[in-house]
Amino acid sequence: MNQVFSKEVLKGTLYFFFLSILMILITFISVALISPDFNSLFNTLESSSTDSNISPWERFITYIANNGIYVPLQMLLFALIPIPFLYVINLASSSFSVGLALYLPVSIQSEELLFSDVLIGIVPHFIFEFLGFCIAASLLYQLNKTIIRSLTILFRNNKKENGSIVDNLKNFLKGYFILVLPILIFAAVVEAFITPLFL
Repeated sequence: MNQVFSKEVLKGTLYFFFLSILMILITFISVALISPDFNSLFNTLESSSTDSNISPWERFITYIANNGIYVPLQMLLFALIPIPFLYVINLASSSFSVGLALYLPVSIQSEELLFSDVLIGIVPHFIFEFLGFCIAASLLYQLNKTIIRSLTILFRNNKKENGSIVDNLKNFLKGYFILVLPILIFAAVVEAFITPLFL
């Protein structure tokens, strides 16, 4: 059985983290090459923004609910479907969003939205948030692989040894409560309380 603190989990975490960074860079470069005009989008977002009326504690609770509970739960549900890497959809879409957000100040070129502000607004919590999601993805890789192998074994003549789905699910839950959730709570603290001090 794959343990929470094993080399496999560490390698998987690093793999997913570097893949996320690569997706951010590819998104940023692709959008820069296309050069869409985001001025109207920025004006719409600026006029409809109500984030300033929300207290840091409300933001913190929202971040915990979304990033600490809903996203890992979605990842787990996707991992139970016997399709490889379906559980990284949230990670991929978040990487795309970060790459797009990093391009906004380049496109708009406004004194209201500086590239340094976007970096300060994203990078501090992004590192921890993505680290938590990447650990979850690494743990879910083992679970998803076990589910897929369990199904393919049914159609093979020579049966290969396969890990236990229940053991891998327990391993994910243990990893979630020991590593993933605390890291995501820390990311929420940074995003709700620390990052606004610098903006």
